[in-house]
Amino acid sequence: PRQMDLEKEKWETQKAEQEQLFAKQKEQLDVQRLQQQEERMRQETLLKRMQDERQEFIAEQGRLEQSMKEEKLKLEQQKLEQQKQREENEQKKHQIEQERQQWNLEEQERRDAIQK
Repeated sequence: PRQMDLEKEKWETQKAEQEQLFAKQKEQLDVQRLQQQEERMRQETLLKRMQDERQEFIAEQGRLEQSMKEEKLKLEQQKLEQQKQREENEQKKHQIEQERQQWNLEEQERRDAIQK
């Protein structure tokens, strides 16, 4: 009985530590997502301002068509970079979820072993 109490206490400590780790990782991902969203909004605002100014200048110079092509390429590049970042975040999220599921499975096996 004493050994089982020690095992249970050890298991509960490990579980609490793991939950803390998962919470910290989730918080880090949430913060990272928020920072990316803020940066994306800042970039979009900046890009919008740049586009407006550039369009006025190019319209005055008679080169509006060329400018629109350049801006479209910039937007496509930015979309690709943002998509890449989203995919990396999804991979990290998936990896954390897999690790959590594996830990839960091992935790259940430990519980089962303790009960035997």
